[in-house]
Amino acid sequence: MGPKITNKCTHPENLKGRNPRDCSPEQRLACHGKTNVMNSKGEEMDNLKTKVEATLDKVRPALIADGGNVELVEVKDGVVKLKLTGHCAGCPMSMMTLKNGIERMLKQEIPEVKQVVAA
Repeated sequence: MGPKITNKCTHPENLKGRNPRDCSPEQRLACHGKTNVMNSKGEEMDNLKTKVEATLDKVRPALIADGGNVELVEVKDGVVKLKLTGHCAGCPMSMMTLKNGIERMLKQEIPEVKQVVAA
């Protein structure tokens, strides 16, 4: 089990402290451990969902540069359900972005991911 989650985060870039759920997924994994990470509703997030969010954070800058973004809808039994937003939502290349870009990266970094589907 990972370190106990406290009410305030002590990351150096955040001297005032904040709730661990406000940390980036990578910070949550590094600082707060892999289990008992809380989402914005105060519910526990599973480790796979946290890993997926951290990997999506690596993809987002490229999508945002093109006027789009990606939202994680659900992670269940190794299937990741994503929603492309902004310009990406209506782009004719969106399925290629989803399968050849995002799915490939998620599978490469997270062996538990079996498939990525559009929401």
